Amino acid sequence: MERRKLGPVTLDPEAHLRTSILLSAQTALLGAIPSNVRGVSIGWTDAMFIVRDVFSSEPNEKEIDAIQVATTEIVAYLGGDMDCDEEFIVSSEPLRSLAIGPWVFQRLE
Repeated sequence: MERRKLGPVTLDPEAHLRTSILLSAQTALLGAIPSNVRGVSIGWTDAMFIVRDVFSSEPNEKEIDAIQVATTEIVAYLGGDMDCDEEFIVSSEPLRSLAIGPWVFQRLE
């Protein structure tokens, strides 16, 4: 069997942005998800991204701080080139109805 050498993979700008945001988010959220968080969804445009944190009950200051630190890390991973907005929602609605983009964290329910 002959091995072929693969060349570099070139992503279009939108795919590169999506990959960067999602990988940055999952890395930043690793170990930072309080048990009260049901899900974290991310939406974006060319210049801004939004993080929507869905909680099962009203978050306390420690839980909000943990998520905000992770969001700050996402911004840092992206080089600070994008503005960021973060939404905190308390809801028992199905998560699929609350998504603003891909889920980077979703608790098993």
